[in-house]
Amino acid sequence: MGLEEEKTIEPLDEESRNEAVALLNKEEELLEKKKEIQQQLDRCESQLKIVEQRIEGVKPDLVSEDVFQKWQKQADLPKENSSVVPSTKKNKTLMIIAILLVMIVVLVGVFVPSAFLYTVLFSAGFLTIVGIITLRNQNKNTKEIQIEEATPFSMQTYIQQATLRERLVEWKVEEESEQEQLIQLLNQQEEMDMQLEEQVHKQKKWLQIGGYPLSFTVRKILDEDPGEILARKRRVLEENQHQLEAIERQLEVWKNHSAFVREHFGLEHLNDVEFLNQFTEIYQSVVLEESMSRNIQDKYVEVKRELDEVQGKLKDNQEKRSQILQKAHVETEAEFYQLLHAKEEQRNQKRRRDFLGEQLIGKEEILKKYPQKESAERFLKENQEKLQNLQSELKTWQRKEVSTRHEIDELEKGGTYSSLLQDYAMLETEMREMIIEWGSKVIAAEWVEETLREGRNDRLPIILEDMNAYFILLTDNMYSRIAFQKSGLKVQHKDGTIFKPHELSQGTIEQLYIAMRFAFIKNTSDIANLPILIDDSFVNFDETRKQAMFSLMQELSETVQIFFFTFDKNVYEVFTNEQVYMLH
Repeated sequence: MGLEEEKTIEPLDEESRNEAVALLNKEEELLEKKKEIQQQLDRCESQLKIVEQRIEGVKPDLVSEDVFQKWQKQADLPKENSSVVPSTKKNKTLMIIAILLVMIVVLVGVFVPSAFLYTVLFSAGFLTIVGIITLRNQNKNTKEIQIEEATPFSMQTYIQQATLRERLVEWKVEEESEQEQLIQLLNQQEEMDMQLEEQVHKQKKWLQIGGYPLSFTVRKILDEDPGEILARKRRVLEENQHQLEAIERQLEVWKNHSAFVREHFGLEHLNDVEFLNQFTEIYQSVVLEESMSRNIQDKYVEVKRELDEVQGKLKDNQEKRSQILQKAHVETEAEFYQLLHAKEEQRNQKRRRDFLGEQLIGKEEILKKYPQKESAERFLKENQEKLQNLQSELKTWQRKEVSTRHEIDELEKGGTYSSLLQDYAMLETEMREMIIEWGSKVIAAEWVEETLREGRNDRLPIILEDMNAYFILLTDNMYSRIAFQKSGLKVQHKDGTIFKPHELSQGTIEQLYIAMRFAFIKNTSDIANLPILIDDSFVNFDETRKQAMFSLMQELSETVQIFFFTFDKNVYEVFTNEQVYMLH
């Protein structure tokens, strides 16, 4: 346990155990609080990241502050004066003043010639100032016009910008709030770490006070209580020492009692262990010899008694043998055994004849059905294989039954078992109806198979030939041949390309299947002369394919009766009025 050799630890008392439990509970409480703070930190960081993304996503859509202030002024002006530029009005006022000043200078020059020079200088200075102001206003007006042309003002755009700025302010306030909360949570997390370090220090101090190594943990001491383990092992060690002392005393007594054996056999030179091993061998040898002697004596008596009995039986058997040979009218035992074997063979044959006769009672029909042993054994073997398969399936279904019963019990607890039973009854009724329908179809299929079997020979080549002809007719010579191969049925295009059925269009596949059905019906009409029923089966055909289909139906109707049900009124153009009947 990592303790020093002379150092020991005592079992936990109630007070120490309570202190350890309190330390662990405090640690778990701090860890739980730290976990909650970490979750809040994760949520706060995620929310702060979302707000920052919103702020960064809005900034590209904002116009400059100068443009927004300009729009704000324009939005505050009355509607009829919003197009008037103040700087233009100032320019006009200055121009009017300049013109009036020039007129005054002219009048002063006419009426007061002595003041004409001063008036001209004053007018020139004033006109210069007016020109500079006008030029500055024009430049300002030009810049404002350029800004307005770059970002034309509209009330809808201004409202959008104002709304974006309001949201931006709200998001910045929310960002500052989240940052403050994040700082608070980080401070709380740091405080929890400090408390956890302090708690770990308290646990180490508790271990040092209890005399435990620092490699131990409070949880381990509570769960295992090493002091109790050491005390228990100390008690066991003391008990073993007491038992060892008692055994040594008993061994000394035994050595005194067996001293005469050492002297008798000359074993004084052996130590206790060697003497004990030697003593055991001697004792076992003596016991074995005594037992063997008794057994031999008993066997001798038993063998002698058996010998007398055998000799008496042998004499009786010799007399009986002579009598049996005389009664059997034979002279030697070999002849008797041959006669006995013949009679035994006769009895066996008679018993087998009687047994077979009993087995054949009431089974004459089976014997007629299976006259050959080989066919009966083959049928038996097949039935045995079927029986094994059924037994395997029975085990599978039994496992499913157990699983289903368990599910039924669970469903009964949930209250849905009755509704499932009702669904099961409905499905069972539907299954019975399907079984009846399936049975009728199986009987019809067997009847058709038996009927077709009589005329199946030598019909396949004719069926294939008619199938090719019908398919070429229906596809308007687009396909030239139908081929049956080991890999399946294939058709050949007129350009030589080979296609599988799933590679054809829906209309071409239907033409292929119609050609197969019509060829089969035509060449089996002599043994199964039944009418053809067609229920609007050419909806995927274009006009060319329909005309080819109608031509084929006209040709086949010469030998087979055809009922064609359709909503297509164009059939009046193909068939005669006598052939068309309107159903109401």
